[in-house]
Amino acid sequence: DTFAILHLPRVEGMTKSKYIAGLEVFEEIKAFLFTLEFPALFVAFFPEDTLTHKLVKKLGFMPLGEHEGLAVYILKNEESPQWVQ
Repeated sequence: DTFAILHLPRVEGMTKSKYIAGLEVFEEIKAFLFTLEFPALFVAFFPEDTLTHKLVKKLGFMPLGEHEGLAVYILKNEESPQWVQ
């Protein structure tokens, strides 16, 4: 299977301008990868990183589970044949 993993750095201070700029870049990356028909984006982060957790939820990712001590979240490409029934 082909998949895409989004690397998010540890969030240590989020200003409104950084959030808006990051959101624009994220939307471009998501649109690009979903146009290439990736079925989902994944992100993993340390569970104690509460700011990254907040950001991941705001971006629309849903919890998938845990792997090697990291919280793993998924954002499905709802138009992917893998998810359309």
